[in-house]
Amino acid sequence: MTFFSKLFGKRTEPIISPTAPEMEKELIPRDLFIEERDPKFIEGEKTKVEPQSERSLLDRLLDRDYHAMGHKDGYHLKDLGRMDKQVEIIISDFRLAYDKIIQDLDLAMEALKPHLTERMKEEAPELYSRYRISMDYYGQKKQEMYLQKDLAATGEGYIEYSVRCYKAGFIEGFTFYTEEEKMFKHFKLI
Repeated sequence: MTFFSKLFGKRTEPIISPTAPEMEKELIPRDLFIEERDPKFIEGEKTKVEPQSERSLLDRLLDRDYHAMGHKDGYHLKDLGRMDKQVEIIISDFRLAYDKIIQDLDLAMEALKPHLTERMKEEAPELYSRYRISMDYYGQKKQEMYLQKDLAATGEGYIEYSVRCYKAGFIEGFTFYTEEEKMFKHFKLI
């Protein structure tokens, strides 16, 4: 061994690149790339994932945190006139949900009407009574939704809690803002 080989080490063997057949073995599987998949297969994956559509629009509106929304708006908007505008928007969202429910009930009732005939009443009285009960139930729900839609105009009914929570949150946020301004006003002057 020479002085230089001890100091710098031995010369390493040159790296041999793999041949073409060896490179093919190491490649990533082609089925991982979605660009090469069949579009029908990809669309099938998208249609399977829809659990949110099962919940109705009314349920989603009722589950919102209106207190937190009002608190944020009260802190940032700082205007009671804006609070009234936001309450009107909440009311219109609920009225839209009621209209959607009424439309769905109308479609269900229209689907049952052809089956409620005298012939069905004579030949299958049990089935006729089930259809009649369903029709009556849909009619009652429809009347209830019309009532709730009318009550929504004044902030009452199902939406009363949501409107009250929004207003309470707005007032809390606005109060928090004014107290913060009053407390730290003298620091802003410096």
